[in-house]
Amino acid sequence: MDNPKGLFLRTARQAALNLTTIRYTEVDADIQRVLDSSTGAFRDEFKTRAPEFAEAVRQAQSVSEGSIVGAGIESMQGSTARVLVATAVKSSSAGAPPQEPRHWRMRISVQAVDGSAKVSGVEFVT
Repeated sequence: MDNPKGLFLRTARQAALNLTTIRYTEVDADIQRVLDSSTGAFRDEFKTRAPEFAEAVRQAQSVSEGSIVGAGIESMQGSTARVLVATAVKSSSAGAPPQEPRHWRMRISVQAVDGSAKVSGVEFVT
């Protein structure tokens, strides 16, 4: 891991996009992308909730598209980091009027795993 800071930052940014870009027509692939980039208790919990989440997205015919507004390392220690990521998310669902983008901030915990990095935790920050 030559540049852990850059790796942690890229991993967290991509995780935020994966979590905020979900399409009802591709929900299974979208969920798998989150699972593939995560580890530990976060992965286990997300996997457990995935079937209900996928069904809700399909029923609502929901589409969300995230973009990164900003990101920065909050802390780093050894093979882990906490990264703050600000996103803007456009969402729509069948039969609902268009919505203004929502702005979310996430604290994403990232852990080095075999030369790469994976998400080990996500919390929304107010």
